[in-house]
Amino acid sequence: MHARVAALFLLVAACGPETTATDLCEAAAEHRAECLGDYVTPPTCDAATEAQAQTILEMDCDEIAALARDGKADGAWCDWIGAGCTPDEAIFQGPRCTRDSDCVSGAACVEKHCFAGVDSAEFSTIMDTWTASRESSGSTTHLLDGNDETRQLRNRMMREAQHSIHVTALILQPDATGYETADLLVAAARRGVEVRVVVDATTQYTFGDYDILERLSTAGVEVIPFNPILEWATVRGAIGINANQRLHEKLLIVDGKQAIVGGRNVGDDYLLDGQWRDTCVHLAGPGVADVQRMFFSIWTQISGWERRAGCPQQRKFGFACPAAGDPVVNDPRYTPATTATTAARTRPVYSDPRSQRTPFGYRATLNLVRGARDTIFIANSYFVPPRRLRKHLKAAVARGVRVVVVTNSLESTDAWWMYYASLNYYKELIGAGVEVYHYRGTETMHAKTMLVDGEVALVGSFNLDPRSAASNSEAMLLVRDGAAVAELARAFTTDLAYADLADDDLTAAEWLKAKSFRLVEPLL
Repeated sequence: MHARVAALFLLVAACGPETTATDLCEAAAEHRAECLGDYVTPPTCDAATEAQAQTILEMDCDEIAALARDGKADGAWCDWIGAGCTPDEAIFQGPRCTRDSDCVSGAACVEKHCFAGVDSAEFSTIMDTWTASRESSGSTTHLLDGNDETRQLRNRMMREAQHSIHVTALILQPDATGYETADLLVAAARRGVEVRVVVDATTQYTFGDYDILERLSTAGVEVIPFNPILEWATVRGAIGINANQRLHEKLLIVDGKQAIVGGRNVGDDYLLDGQWRDTCVHLAGPGVADVQRMFFSIWTQISGWERRAGCPQQRKFGFACPAAGDPVVNDPRYTPATTATTAARTRPVYSDPRSQRTPFGYRATLNLVRGARDTIFIANSYFVPPRRLRKHLKAAVARGVRVVVVTNSLESTDAWWMYYASLNYYKELIGAGVEVYHYRGTETMHAKTMLVDGEVALVGSFNLDPRSAASNSEAMLLVRDGAAVAELARAFTTDLAYADLADDDLTAAEWLKAKSFRLVEPLL
């Protein structure tokens, strides 16, 4: 996918300002900013965007505001033409207020309601309501900051599995680490362990190969690639998905007792020291049952679509076509009773644009930003935040919250077009007081983490970009009071020391490239 998108970006970037009505687009952006209070970089104008610019210029402010309603998620077109935006949910239900002094001790006035903070019972209820998830207590949590540490733990878990291994990933790379993982899954299947694997079909086709999956399938592993371009073409409209959607979550669950949730796929880049910088959480105890249920919801949905398509991947590649109702989600073999050993509270959140009007990963992120009172520390590989997220990051700064973002530099990113796309929002965010730092070196910073008020950690696969907000399914783990919270604070301090403060003083060439990539931002 990246290669095709990069080629498109080069074509767009080749359209210079001498052939476009740049001034018209800029005038429309300024008019929109006067109405809505936020400036958004316009794309360089082609014929279509020039027409959109003229339409915006002819609108009054009430008309522009009315467009920003009733969307599924805040995609790229929300920024430019004001359509497809989602309104804020009324998440706060505390007493009405106008200032902090109106609230009882320990609470602050947030969005005109008293709120006791992200570590409160109120915030737990907010997350229950708006992400359809639940919080469990008593698990152990450990942040997996090092690649080799993560690989060794994953290998040990798979080697010692007794009943079941469940895996989701964007890709199983056909390299040393990918085949090492495949060999462990094959060995487990041959000794009688139930092994189920879900990968993204488009990514596996394009950047990996199916040989590694066929090795698994031949050994008895149940494998289902999600959304194969050709094999699902005849049913895609009927089941309500499009070819641009990806399975992006990364899970490993063993025997219903241990799980790893985070940003790492399976391959050398993610699991060898000296390669990419990434983050996961190891979870053991009662909270694993909820991660297991998350996997089964994914498995049931995708296997159902494979059956509806007539099991074409089974006929073509020998992959799985599970019968309806298999496996049984609440079978105690998959969710065994475990003993609470800590006070940690954990909550897995599944973000699915295929079935959720506003994907829950986007809501979880927004809820944390809206509820923050002291600090928001973000490490994210692709920082192209949608409109509402930018709005609430700026609002957090305005109420005294320190907001710090570590993302990739042009040298460290594996997707240079994402770097230029992110520059579109530097004027808006840095100008409002958001601190943006660029990761140094040439190894990609691939983590997707957030730490709020030093009390809540969010670790997962969710990038702060339009694709995660509107197109990809994602998995996240929210941790309160766990060891992972303190460990993430230390990891963020380390990352910050290895990053340089960015500014919004772009060169003419950078500005032109950034504006050019606005045209293809819906594909990011």
